[in-house]
Amino acid sequence: EIFSGVSDYVTEARLDWRLVPLNFGFEARLMELAKTGHLAGVIGTFVSDGWVRGLTEQGVAAVNMFNFSQIKSIPNVGPDDRATGEAAAAHLIAQGAKRFAFFGADGVYYTRLREAGFKAGLADRGYIQLRLGPSLEDQINALNTDDGQLGVFCSNDLSAREFILGAQRQGLKCGKDFLIVGVDNDPSESIFAGIGISSFKQPIRETGYLAAKALHQ
Repeated sequence: EIFSGVSDYVTEARLDWRLVPLNFGFEARLMELAKTGHLAGVIGTFVSDGWVRGLTEQGVAAVNMFNFSQIKSIPNVGPDDRATGEAAAAHLIAQGAKRFAFFGADGVYYTRLREAGFKAGLADRGYIQLRLGPSLEDQINALNTDDGQLGVFCSNDLSAREFILGAQRQGLKCGKDFLIVGVDNDPSESIFAGIGISSFKQPIRETGYLAAKALHQ
């Protein structure tokens, strides 16, 4: 989807770019290409400004996509993660949730942005912070579902699936004891969860298009 969006822009702008897609683990190959002097620009998800500097020092223009890390040295294109968190709060409130929780992977920048938006969207309602790890089921077991339906916002669908399976092992039912919403609209996670996960669909193709436009500029 990202590549299709980039290709759409290249065609629309009538550019003579040669696009080279690289898989995960691209870092070493990318640096090799940069050192040859034949690489003009890069679109990708980068881990740090320090790593990006290795490209820009070779004269390679770069655009970051999505908020895996906080990148400040180059343009960043991607969904508004804070707004996603705010929308999740509004959705769960509208569905009648009385108590709230956030569950996501630490160390990923978009997790922090989505949680900040969720907190802002809940205003003064407050929420419980759940964290990944072997103690997840203990954390779920400690939740008191007698005080009303729990609304859970997960930073992605993988986290949503893990919460659903952990809650099921504690005898809790989605839709009865808790409501849940994730991010990515990944059908495979719904399959493994055994239930359709309500989720925000990310504008992946559009992100590729806008990233190519930013790189062109």
